[in-house]
Amino acid sequence: PTRRSSDLEAGAVAELVAVRDLELLRNEAWSQVLPVLATGPLRRAVTEPARVLLPNGERRTVAPYTAWWLSRHPVIDGRRPDELRLAAADPMVALLFDACDDVADPEFLRAIGVVATPDDVAPQLVVERLADPTREVDPDSLRRWYAWLAGRDVEPPQRVRAVVDDRVCVVDAVDAVIVDAPDLLPLLGSRGRCPVPLALAGELAETLDVALASELAAFPVQSTGRRVEDAQLHDALMVADADGRPLRVPWRYAGGVLHVDADDLAFGLGRGR
Repeated sequence: PTRRSSDLEAGAVAELVAVRDLELLRNEAWSQVLPVLATGPLRRAVTEPARVLLPNGERRTVAPYTAWWLSRHPVIDGRRPDELRLAAADPMVALLFDACDDVADPEFLRAIGVVATPDDVAPQLVVERLADPTREVDPDSLRRWYAWLAGRDVEPPQRVRAVVDDRVCVVDAVDAVIVDAPDLLPLLGSRGRCPVPLALAGELAETLDVALASELAAFPVQSTGRRVEDAQLHDALMVADADGRPLRVPWRYAGGVLHVDADDLAFGLGRGR
């Protein structure tokens, strides 16, 4: 197979060691072939980088061709190496990736694409695994994965993992929302919330093609308050939720004015300010 130009900068390969004809192997032979590649004289073709001479005269090392080829074919139990993880991988990775068979040492497995840290993984695979309802992901890990995904280039998913009534589950993307203002959190109705730090809300919304909370509705204040210091104090602060239904909430910042509920005065003032 020809290596795509997008995988390697334009330039001349100054030195290359490779194993040929791997595409001729039967699928069931890989369990025998990988240990040979990992322990014999051919290991160099997998673990030692190739040297590339760029047009400007600079020399650069890149992943060797054989490792690149192995990483893109189902050579470990019928699966691509980048779909699997090391046994001692980061706990975040362990949530979404199955451990690979112990067919070689960790250095060799990393060389052919087996993942160990979040930075090893393909963002598209993360999106797909998060949408897999058979996997269990706790809220904190979900928030960390969404922060990692924010701003990355992926194919927007049809389903996403979200928090609904304090439960982490998989929902249709059209039924999910990303909170970009904390006072809107109780006003989302039954929509699933994709948790992410506020500073990354816009980037994650673009990555997943999921609506921001502020885009769902105007969330107008429906009760009347009285001025107290820098806020409007309401005996019962009523705000229209995303579906237009009145809902009592502790605080709402709208039109440059902080509205707080009298029964949650300290909390509302503290969060709003």
